[in-house]
Amino acid sequence: MSSGDTLDGEWVMGGDPNRPCAVLQRGRVLLVINEQGSTATARLIGPTTLQVMQGAGWQPGMRAEVRENGRAMVWQDGSFWQR
Repeated sequence: MSSGDTLDGEWVMGGDPNRPCAVLQRGRVLLVINEQGSTATARLIGPTTLQVMQGAGWQPGMRAEVRENGRAMVWQDGSFWQR
């Protein structure tokens, strides 16, 4: 990801269009919404890494690595989001 890239927008869990997710981004601060509708606040902690801070139904400290030029997020638990 370059400094101008954003994670903002619609994603899908596991590449399945019937399992939508989303990211709302304001600078380094993120609101992430998983396929079950659970929301969490997160932050960018590096150029390609985000970390969940808190949220119902989310594991605090969970990390995701942004890959494929910002088109995929691979979560620490092995799940992934794509767009």
